[in-house]
Amino acid sequence: MIGRRRMRARLAGALAALSAAALLAGCVMIPTSGEVLSVPIEEDQAEEQVTFLPRGPQAGATQEEILQGFVTAGLGPQDGYQVAKQFLAPEFATDWNPTESVLVSSRREPVVRLGAERLELGVQVDAVVDAAGVYRSSRGGGVQDLEFEFEEVDGEWRISGAPDGTVVSAGTFRTLFEPYPLYFVDPSAAFLVPDVRWYPRLATSGTRMARSLIQGPSAWLEGAVTTSFPEGTRLASPVQIEDGVARVELSPEALEAGQAGRSRMLSQLRETLGALGTVSGVELVVRDLPIDVAAGEPLEAEPRAEADPLVLGEDGFGFAGDDGLRRIAGVSAVVEELEPDAVVLSRDRASAAIRTEAGVSLVRDGEAAPVDERPDLVAPSIDPHGWLWSASRTGDRTLRLVDGSGAVVELDSGLPDRGVLTALRVSRDGSRLLAAVRGADSSVLLAAAIIRDADLVPVEIGEAVTVATESAAIVDAAWVSGDSVASLTQDAGGAHVRITQLGGFTSGFGEETAAGAIAAGEGGSTGIRLLEGDRVLQPSGAGGWRAVERGVRVLGVQQ
Repeated sequence: MIGRRRMRARLAGALAALSAAALLAGCVMIPTSGEVLSVPIEEDQAEEQVTFLPRGPQAGATQEEILQGFVTAGLGPQDGYQVAKQFLAPEFATDWNPTESVLVSSRREPVVRLGAERLELGVQVDAVVDAAGVYRSSRGGGVQDLEFEFEEVDGEWRISGAPDGTVVSAGTFRTLFEPYPLYFVDPSAAFLVPDVRWYPRLATSGTRMARSLIQGPSAWLEGAVTTSFPEGTRLASPVQIEDGVARVELSPEALEAGQAGRSRMLSQLRETLGALGTVSGVELVVRDLPIDVAAGEPLEAEPRAEADPLVLGEDGFGFAGDDGLRRIAGVSAVVEELEPDAVVLSRDRASAAIRTEAGVSLVRDGEAAPVDERPDLVAPSIDPHGWLWSASRTGDRTLRLVDGSGAVVELDSGLPDRGVLTALRVSRDGSRLLAAVRGADSSVLLAAAIIRDADLVPVEIGEAVTVATESAAIVDAAWVSGDSVASLTQDAGGAHVRITQLGGFTSGFGEETAAGAIAAGEGGSTGIRLLEGDRVLQPSGAGGWRAVERGVRVLGVQQ
């Protein structure tokens, strides 16, 4: 019999290889093979969904037909993949774990016979979703060989050995699975930070979401965000949703949390389960008794920004709205005098980071203090805790950070040494760093965790993960929301906006323009603004853009 350890090792190798590759690539659409019935159903959600009802094994089926039927049955997660388990020998059916991983495949190789009772199926792996729902994708991930063993049960062939997990075509994946953000707490306990996971569209999704939330964030976010549930806390029973209230029963370890911790636990669950569309409240329970949770400080899941664009133009520096330019006390006059080519405004609007020919400066209280005079600097960023971020576009990748008191921190960014750094943006919650690096033949969009000490001083940058790879040049990037970013690419045909969900997919947005800069304000993708010449463009519907401001030299960034 094929060793279970050996087969799991093969899949573990696939996971490890993809973990080191890109988080995201384009979705390749192919037909789903095999007999399967597709039926639209209505669930207690806002939109119509689709469930797949695969058929069980047929009498007299060959080993090859049983294998084909088993793989196809992986499209039906209902009742714990009961149809898929019908293709397995009874003893093995209790051992096989269908939720261990999902291999997202764009192509299957012909089945190869390895022996009288052994078959091998090769699949082109484009992405892997692990047991926690974390999606990892890679272009050209290679073919993974999956081995299957068979035995006769009451005169019919059944599978007695197979890798854990399922195989789903790339085209079917988006139909069967849904991205859900799990929310974790930043070190300041002021923000909820999303971590996107993918789960089948089932009534049990809330249970998987709560369980993963308790377990903690994805590996790349460790150290930057935390879960508020005390160590050892478990989900004691499935999440029950009734009349919009999710009943979450936890193990007794949850009681070790103080009132502040309990309040954060409740906030995490409320925001996370709210993504289901059927949950408006959460009740925490231990041993059938509700947990007392006092009201705590509110946590922001989506830090607010201005809807009006931030500009430096003919009328000065400020927010350009229908009622004219709204200037910013202690900042606008200095920015207008120094005429920078890049500006980012702090969350409290008390300071700004600017770039001029002399380098990067921090503007505060009507004065500008130089903080980085290295040559060829990228446009700076600023975080919600008052730290200005600066880096060279080429050469040394050391990050220089300066706060309002003049304290200086230098960190190794861990970004690629080669190429040109074209964008550096700290997320509005201050927990993640977004960077764009342009190479000779392609560009890459990267994200990394920002790890801080107890005083919220950045002390380390986590290992960068690839968000997207583009053949065109990425010239600028922006945070669109807590879990989505936008890149502005340029090629011979013009400029294009691409929106990427972290831990998800990339899609084009809007028509081609001649823009050279991008920023985002309130409203998600509708808050995207472009600078084309001296015009600020905003989405106009139906994929178009319309000018909302003219005479603009610099499109500012809001923290």
